[in-house]
Amino acid sequence: MSQHDYNIANQGFPATRADLNNALAALASTSSGSAAPTTTYANQFWYDTTNNLLMFRNADNDAWITFAYLDQATDEWEIRTAAIQAVDAAGLTFKTDEGTARVTIDDAGLVGINNTSPTVNLDVSGTGRFLKADNTANLILETTDDDTGAGPLFDLFRNSATPADGDNLANIRFRGVDDAGADFSYAQIRAEIVDSAAGNIDGKLSLRAVRNGSSEDKITCGANEIIINNAASNTNFQVKSDSLTNMIFMDATDSSLGVGSNSSIGGTAPRMYVHNDSTGVTIETYRNTSTTSSVIQSWYSNVGGTETKTATVAADGDFENTNNSYTSLSDQRLKQDIVDATSQWDDIKALQVRKYRFINHVETMGDDATVQLGVIAQELEASGMNGLVKTKPVDEADPDGPDRKSVNYSVLYMKAVKALQEAMERIETLETKVAALEG
Repeated sequence: MSQHDYNIANQGFPATRADLNNALAALASTSSGSAAPTTTYANQFWYDTTNNLLMFRNADNDAWITFAYLDQATDEWEIRTAAIQAVDAAGLTFKTDEGTARVTIDDAGLVGINNTSPTVNLDVSGTGRFLKADNTANLILETTDDDTGAGPLFDLFRNSATPADGDNLANIRFRGVDDAGADFSYAQIRAEIVDSAAGNIDGKLSLRAVRNGSSEDKITCGANEIIINNAASNTNFQVKSDSLTNMIFMDATDSSLGVGSNSSIGGTAPRMYVHNDSTGVTIETYRNTSTTSSVIQSWYSNVGGTETKTATVAADGDFENTNNSYTSLSDQRLKQDIVDATSQWDDIKALQVRKYRFINHVETMGDDATVQLGVIAQELEASGMNGLVKTKPVDEADPDGPDRKSVNYSVLYMKAVKALQEAMERIETLETKVAALEG
């Protein structure tokens, strides 16, 4: 390694020969040295032995350009530059030692990895991996388009020459390791072809998770259905709200559905139960109809035949059932302070049975509003039968707002029965007296 000023001075022959040999040695070793040559020339090479860098003098002869790094341990070299430019429209190709093209950059800027004919900005043939040591984003898809169209698009495309029903289109797997250090796929999103016929294409998307070592479909979105839970997995389903942990709860073991709770009160798990706290209505049923006979709710059983209707509630409030039977708990073992009722004669006698129509019915149905038979709550109160009248707010959420009154007709009927018994006793007494007079 040597350096020379490449200027052969006037001198004797032996010195001239030595000077020429030194200049040729410097030229042969690319002016190698730990420091730059003292005398420099435009477009001169210099090998920096301290940093193992091959340097090139610029045309103005005022600075060195780093050309390459030479690894003396591995006998390899690296290009050290901020820009590489192709010499023609053929672009750039990077090959491995056997001559195989591994990276191709065409004249349009399309990059191919293991692909010599890229068709998109980055065209990779094979498997890609983005590895980093921290937990910040590994892959970011970003667009600066500000129109109303779609945002960044992540396109998984299975380019099959023979697509068929049931083909797996793509999977996104979520992998990790178990406590034994083995790689494992804990969850995945899977897409499939249901029907590949042109003009009648159907697809399916499944969200899968591993349970007890086996992958199970948790949510499946098909062309005509959305299925939550695998029927064989015995997995509960839960929906939370702002204030309820179990706004909706499906108990897979009991095959029951709860609203507002994850457990029923009764001993036998019902198919469905609804719970609420002390505020608000538990169940509200509404049908948008003004037809009085329209059914709001129906009940069916196999009594009297398979799937026989046993009871209905109509839009006008009518309750209809098949056996005309309405019961109430009356077991003596459930009661105390049992005594005979006092006379109901005066109360029943004071009743004013009225015919009437409801104001809101007349407003919506006019003359077709039903004429009903009953009593008036305020008249019962005026007669001293306040116990039969209930007063409650129209809106439970507004207890200080308008109220309305209702009548406990079931108790009124029992008062009438008691009064009838009293009338029967009087009639029987009169009959006995009449019979004595006639005898």
